[in-house]
Amino acid sequence: MRLRYLFFGCILTFLTIKNSYSQERYGFHHYQAILYVGTSHFFGDLGGTDKNGSQYTPADLNLGTTGYSVGAGVIRKFNNHFSMRANLIEAKVRGSDAYTNDPFRKNRNLSFRSKIEELSVTADVNIFTIKKKQKKTQNLLAFVGVGVFRFNPQANYKGKWYDLQPLGTEGQGLIDNKPKYNKTSYNIPFGLGYNFDISSSQKIGLILTMRKTFTDYIDDVSTNYYDNNRLTEANGEMSGILADRNLNRNSGVIKQSNSGRGNPKINDNFAFLQFTYSFRFYARKRESIFPIVFFPKDKKCYKW
Repeated sequence: MRLRYLFFGCILTFLTIKNSYSQERYGFHHYQAILYVGTSHFFGDLGGTDKNGSQYTPADLNLGTTGYSVGAGVIRKFNNHFSMRANLIEAKVRGSDAYTNDPFRKNRNLSFRSKIEELSVTADVNIFTIKKKQKKTQNLLAFVGVGVFRFNPQANYKGKWYDLQPLGTEGQGLIDNKPKYNKTSYNIPFGLGYNFDISSSQKIGLILTMRKTFTDYIDDVSTNYYDNNRLTEANGEMSGILADRNLNRNSGVIKQSNSGRGNPKINDNFAFLQFTYSFRFYARKRESIFPIVFFPKDKKCYKW
């Protein structure tokens, strides 16, 4: 809920920043609303290609764990080359060792899902424009920004979903100087977008955004196994079961304490591939629908 409040705060800031452009440029200055719908893709310790130690890039993609992503935002366009976006995105990311044939990952047999709620602000640069008849254009954009997001990894056991962070599956809260990880973190969204006019005030497009994060716990896996007996005693039976689900556990094989469970050297990342629809706000003579932004009497905000 706090991210939603921050999002509306960003929107208010966008709408009330006083225009510093000269009078002849007011025709460029306008706002757009944008909607997103598409897929989400996770790159982390779980799943991946049939190669241990992958760099968690798109080459490590598992289509079987594709999730959804939806969202909305507001764009403030300053001129034909530069604009800024405030976005609120909701997504579901997943990862599973069942989708890889790498021996280590396959035997580890872990899986997760997590809801993502993200607020981000990006700076968009128009790097290429194709102008067509009737003033319709096509644009290729590059962008980078900052974001904050919340996540909550869960695992399924016998048809029931369990929150993993409270279970301390790697000994968090039991090992000195290893507290339970924070479920709110930051990221750097960057990527490319393509859009084209469908009318004088509307656009549709496609956008690919990578998220470089600063946490390795979106999938609840990062470092080493903790003593399973101590974990079960301290945090309950489900903590021990969900910490170690190796394929041989039913035969009594339990991973040794401090043996590798994940790779702490590389943080988790995720990406969105989304279709977009955006429409522009018009301005009245002398004033826009946002009173603090003024337009010249003989200008209309018709330029894209």
